[in-house]
Amino acid sequence: MKTKTWLIPLSMAAAIGCLNAALADRIAVIDSGGKVVNVIEVPDGWSGASGEYQVPAGHTTQPAANAAPNDTWNGSAFVKLVIERTSEIYSYDAFEARFTADEMDAIGEHVYSMDAEGKPKHVRLLQALQRVIARDKVDLLSSKTVDFMDALVAAGLITADRKTTILNPNDP
Repeated sequence: MKTKTWLIPLSMAAAIGCLNAALADRIAVIDSGGKVVNVIEVPDGWSGASGEYQVPAGHTTQPAANAAPNDTWNGSAFVKLVIERTSEIYSYDAFEARFTADEMDAIGEHVYSMDAEGKPKHVRLLQALQRVIARDKVDLLSSKTVDFMDALVAAGLITADRKTTILNPNDP
């Protein structure tokens, strides 16, 4: 998304009453829906002599000490944009602690089981587990982790309910 910068001279900003020039270092440009579309850094000693730019029609301004683009102005304060989590990282030990001892025993037996020729029966699960141990991190929200957990459910090593509990970052 391209962001257009609108410069508002301090003289104009003070004239429209959006800030006390001595206190504001930043100005938020807010659209008619209350969304902050830009935050302008006001340089020290800037008087606006370098040119005047108008606030776009339907937009207002507010002092913006703590505002950021995409925040919302509710009429008295800026409300921060809430970003949905896309990862929840745990160490391997913390991830392993989410399982019961019986579940870990069953998973270990399954993952490390060998066929008659001494080759791993479940190569993909073994590789996934070894990667997690080597990296010492597990992202509970990663599709690879979900796939690994689905394989454990399919093998009957954990239930679907346990998978949900283990992958829920809000459950201990």
